[in-house]
Amino acid sequence: MNRLSVDDALNLLHNTDLNELGRLAFAKKQELHPQKITTFIVDRNINYTNACFIDCKFCAFYRHVNDDDAYVLTYDQIDKKIEELIAIGGTQILFQGGVHPKLKIEWYEDLVEHIAKKYPMIDIHGFSAVEIDYIAKISKISTLEVLKRLKAKGLYSIPGAGAEVLSDRVRDIVAPKKCSSQKWLDIHKEAHSIG
Repeated sequence: MNRLSVDDALNLLHNTDLNELGRLAFAKKQELHPQKITTFIVDRNINYTNACFIDCKFCAFYRHVNDDDAYVLTYDQIDKKIEELIAIGGTQILFQGGVHPKLKIEWYEDLVEHIAKKYPMIDIHGFSAVEIDYIAKISKISTLEVLKRLKAKGLYSIPGAGAEVLSDRVRDIVAPKKCSSQKWLDIHKEAHSIG
């Protein structure tokens, strides 16, 4: 398969409207994978907290836990967001947030269980490897145990978030409190190992 050249990509970017770009992309997909089904989902990101101690240099979202505008969403607030998603035919939520310095595994288990029981039609996709790493540390358990416990409560899958930079040299400059690249990879391997 020949990759798109830089010149062709720039030409498409500057000279092709969105509908035509979609048509061309679908034609290429059909050429490469004529028998495969293409699907999509309607989902919603829910940022359950903006409190974070990681202090990434590129993040404008986080607040320190004691800042006036730091928050942790209540179940009622989360439920409202899920109900809005269901009303438009959505089937999945993406949970992510800051790395809250005080929330332990039990808080996450209770949250996932609440959603899984109240909204069994919704897939719960959530918690970055960076969040999972910290949940393990503050709860004094392994990352594998975090994954197993959250899966048992209804977590369906985890996102690839937190991998903005998998070069530890750069990571140490822009986000030195995040887990290492290797730890990020290890957590994803653990998640795959439990299905």
